[in-house]
Amino acid sequence: MRARAILAALVLVAWPTSAPAAADPEPTALYDALDLKERPADYIVLLDTSGTMSSQQTAVKQQLKGLLKAKGKQDSVTLVRFDRRPYHRSALETDADIDGLPTPVGEYTDIGRALEWVVRYLREHPSRLAAVMLVSDGIQEPAPGSPYGSANGPAWDRLRDQAAGLKPQPLLYTFPFGGADVRRHQDEIVERVFPANAQILDPRQSQATKDLSMVKDDSLRAEARRRVAADLKRGVAATWKQPDVRLDLARGTGSLTLDVRSQTEVLPLELRAVEVEVSDGKERVTGRSALPAPIRIEPGRTVPVPIELSWAEPSAIRVQPVALDLSRTVRVRATVQTPWEGDLGLLGLSYGKQQIGTDAARVTGSYRGAPSWWAAAAAVVLVAALIVLLLWWRRARRRRPPKMTGVLLSAYVKDAEDAWDEHTLGPVHLGGRRSVRTAELAPELDLPGGSVKGTVDVRAAADGITITYAPEGLPGRSDTATCPLGRRVMINGVEFIYRTTSED
Repeated sequence: MRARAILAALVLVAWPTSAPAAADPEPTALYDALDLKERPADYIVLLDTSGTMSSQQTAVKQQLKGLLKAKGKQDSVTLVRFDRRPYHRSALETDADIDGLPTPVGEYTDIGRALEWVVRYLREHPSRLAAVMLVSDGIQEPAPGSPYGSANGPAWDRLRDQAAGLKPQPLLYTFPFGGADVRRHQDEIVERVFPANAQILDPRQSQATKDLSMVKDDSLRAEARRRVAADLKRGVAATWKQPDVRLDLARGTGSLTLDVRSQTEVLPLELRAVEVEVSDGKERVTGRSALPAPIRIEPGRTVPVPIELSWAEPSAIRVQPVALDLSRTVRVRATVQTPWEGDLGLLGLSYGKQQIGTDAARVTGSYRGAPSWWAAAAAVVLVAALIVLLLWWRRARRRRPPKMTGVLLSAYVKDAEDAWDEHTLGPVHLGGRRSVRTAELAPELDLPGGSVKGTVDVRAAADGITITYAPEGLPGRSDTATCPLGRRVMINGVEFIYRTTSED
């Protein structure tokens, strides 16, 4: 038998109880949702008991004791010894169980049969997913007649196909103690069954203990990634509860319901940036989501999202009949994200953003409004009032005198040193006015108490103007006369001349 010098650890990961303190930050929300910390892990150790393993017995026991320290309180470690085939199974609970292991005396090492036993065990116990470790110091050296005697063959192909069907797919760790040739040979054997999942770890005892403690964290993260992988490509299904809705246009508002169902199994989703699009028409209609964003949707659940529509409500004051007809299409667009994006980032994953758009829902409505009786009555009263006001205005206009035209002058005779002189005052322009009061046309009178100046009031008349002259400015001593255009009148000793502006 050739000397063998490799210690390999093959780990098929399940749902362990806890991650080590030195691990990266945990995606806590994901772990809690998947109950990853509540499920115990079963570590199965496949121990090569061929004779040459006796030289590695001390190192093997140290590694197994490190595994007992790294496991959680609810985890279990099962030891399966093999040489030409697996032949003994026992539980490892204390260091005493490890110290009591017998000295290896076997003649062959059939790693193929050991891996076959593991694959068959995991297929028969799918609910007890476990971490399996292969501990061997040698390369594949089966007994005569083993189906795994050659490097390639139908037995290896069949075993690889069976391993590919395991859920979850295993993570593999090897702790090589031999040289480069032994390590390469051991890697080839592992890759025949699990071609994509092998990791090589440091065989030194101090570092190996740390690596074993990381197995639990790697296992948990691998299971979390597997469980959410399908959800990364899933979104939501949005359907209208009633794709054809009749609206009451008299209210000015209406609603329809969009059912949004999450297609994920693990990840909660959120609707963000919800936009409601309403087709154009004569009457402007707007829409919005009645639920504030973000709208959370739990895995596999359906959330009804009310969509509110609004338009101009018909006026309550109607003098004429009102007819409204409305037909629109409504669509909703939104962005879908997950609130667990941070946890996914800790696993090297991302859900990102998905854009969704709904089919068109159709909303219709009609409204027929008769004139309001009180509005009609008010309109009748208003029209009647306008007619009365117009008649009054026309009558008042007919009764009012026309505006005056021309100019007015005055003339009087005054004794000036034994000679009588004629004096003329004015003119005062009357054009465009209906009444004028002026003192310009009144002569100044010398009275015992002093000189006074009278007033002249001029008003428009149907046949000219009416002149009222108060010599002393007192209404009680005034006289009035009517003067046609182009004529003269004498009032209280003063002659008033009414003529056009064109006269000299």
